Amino acid sequence: LTALLLALILSFTSPFAQSARAAEPTDEIEHFIITVDVQEDASLLMTYHIDWKVLDDETYGPLEWVNIGLPNSHHSDVTAIQNVTSISDKGSSLDLYLDRDYYADEVASFEFSFVQDHMYQIDRYVEGETVFAYTPAWFDGIEVKDLTIRWNADKAGAWQPDCVQDNGYLVFNTS
Repeated sequence: LTALLLALILSFTSPFAQSARAAEPTDEIEHFIITVDVQEDASLLMTYHIDWKVLDDETYGPLEWVNIGLPNSHHSDVTAIQNVTSISDKGSSLDLYLDRDYYADEVASFEFSFVQDHMYQIDRYVEGETVFAYTPAWFDGIEVKDLTIRWNADKAGAWQPDCVQDNGYLVFNTS
């Protein structure tokens, strides 16, 4: 009777059982290079260069556009520089429409710039000092293999984390 009951339970539940499998990534970011120049009014001229590799073009189709998060909605002068045909401003993010469709194993290299404001805090740590706190764009479910932030050192008195200096820029690297 126990064996019959177990067989009945298994035959009833097995059609509803699903195996858990981690979703395979469809894309990866090979290089994400951000260059920041502090302007006289304390706004930031930011240039983003991204090398975006398509791993799978079957799940969602070829890569035609991307959505990139910005630090906040206080930005202006959004400019396409390389391989971007149009840009749609979504407030705290941008939809970038690429120059063509990109398929599996292809890399879409694109670049754009913008002026970002409302990034500084006065008297945060030390009275009389201005601090910039910045978190780069993020990509949910997409590995960023190489992130480089290049911050112009000409107006920087101190910085965190430690970094190297190269041609007048503080250079931070991570993945």
